[in-house]
Amino acid sequence: MKIRKTLCLIIAVILVSAAALAPAVSATVPVVTPVITSAPGNLQWPEDSLASYKCVCENDPQHDKFTYEWHIVYDGADYKVGSGFSDPWCAHVDTKSANTKLAGNEIYLDGIKHGLNGAEIYCTVISSNSSVSTPPSTIFIIDEGRFTPPDITAPVFVECEQGDKVELNVKGTTTAGNVDLFRDYISYHWYSSEDGRVSDIVPIETGKDIYENGSLIIDTGKVGTYYYICGVFDGVDNQNMCNRSYSNAIMVSVLEKSAAPAVEPPTITQQPMGDELTFSELVALVVGAKAPDGCTVGYQWYSSDKNGYAEMEPMEGEKAYVLKVPQTEGDRYYCCTVWSVDANGNMSTVVPSDIAKITYKKPAPAETTVQETETETEKVTETETETEPAPDTQKQTEPVNTDDLVPTGVETEANEQTESSAQTAEGTETNAPTTTAAETEDTNKQNSASSSLITVLIIVAALLLCAVIAITVILIVMNKKKQAK
Repeated sequence: MKIRKTLCLIIAVILVSAAALAPAVSATVPVVTPVITSAPGNLQWPEDSLASYKCVCENDPQHDKFTYEWHIVYDGADYKVGSGFSDPWCAHVDTKSANTKLAGNEIYLDGIKHGLNGAEIYCTVISSNSSVSTPPSTIFIIDEGRFTPPDITAPVFVECEQGDKVELNVKGTTTAGNVDLFRDYISYHWYSSEDGRVSDIVPIETGKDIYENGSLIIDTGKVGTYYYICGVFDGVDNQNMCNRSYSNAIMVSVLEKSAAPAVEPPTITQQPMGDELTFSELVALVVGAKAPDGCTVGYQWYSSDKNGYAEMEPMEGEKAYVLKVPQTEGDRYYCCTVWSVDANGNMSTVVPSDIAKITYKKPAPAETTVQETETETEKVTETETETEPAPDTQKQTEPVNTDDLVPTGVETEANEQTESSAQTAEGTETNAPTTTAAETEDTNKQNSASSSLITVLIIVAALLLCAVIAITVILIVMNKKKQAK
């Protein structure tokens, strides 16, 4: 008894623990959503032919991972296709044929009749915790003996952001056995639809009705859901033998543009430096900036004749880190803005550099001192005064042309003219050498020094003579006194 009770208690604990853990385990199961890449098209079938439709999922390559449920909408009622084929729409299909069957992701309807013309068909793909349905396609039935529709591949669901470039591509291939002399050509016509049904399609005006490659670039300027259908026509258009089928509806979801990821601005590592220069000097301003990993740096230089960022105007074409400064007289102010650009073209905020002041001045003219000019003039005047000869009573000097005089630096020429005009009393010109004012002054100084030396020598000789006379007198007097004794 005790053993049984213990076993029952253990089993109860295990069951309670399992029940408690079950929600937690199920919550960790990832959601697997079927990704439909090919859906049944709006196909045109000859009466009594074998109609077939297919649905393909990208994440179910073997068609065994998901469940494929086929539905037919007939007389306004939605019927799930079962293995028994006993619903009202089945009256228009040869249900006794072995070819009428479900085969995973495909459905085959043999001996299809006009009674299903206009009915709709779609497929719901079911995973363990998710499901997706294809847009409904219309079943078209034409007269017996017409060719079967082409094989059509087209996208089903397209998602993009506002303003993105999106190109839709549809491909049609002639069904084997349908090619002959007249039926070797596939043409494409594009349409839009309000609800994805071929019954309300509207031709897209592009200037061309027929496309050889089945591609269309759509407008993604507005947010919303849009449907596009491509007509794929097998054979020469407007001929009785042409099969006019359509692709599945392509549902395009245009979403709002997501905010671009923030881009870190660059760091300025070197600032432009101001300078004062003359017009013979050239200068270049340099700004250094380091962008974050995966980004490049953009540059734009600005200038103004006033100091301040608000006054700056962009310099056309100056988009490098180095600026060769134009030579403009006076003060000019420069700065550079830098920003980061990532691989997707997203920009960071703009960072301005310091403002650099560049001053260009004209070179100073050569200076001539007024004092030097006045000194030279005084020397010329002194020379003229000192070297002017005494008037000759017998013959006057020739007149001097004052227009030939130069205010500075022409002293010798003036003295030569003055000396050459002096003549002797006998009427002949003197050949005395011309002396300058400096030479005359030196001569005067030498004469004066000689006179002073002679005077000193005379005085010294006179004093010596007086001393000799005095000594002689004293000796005579002393000698007389000695004799008197």
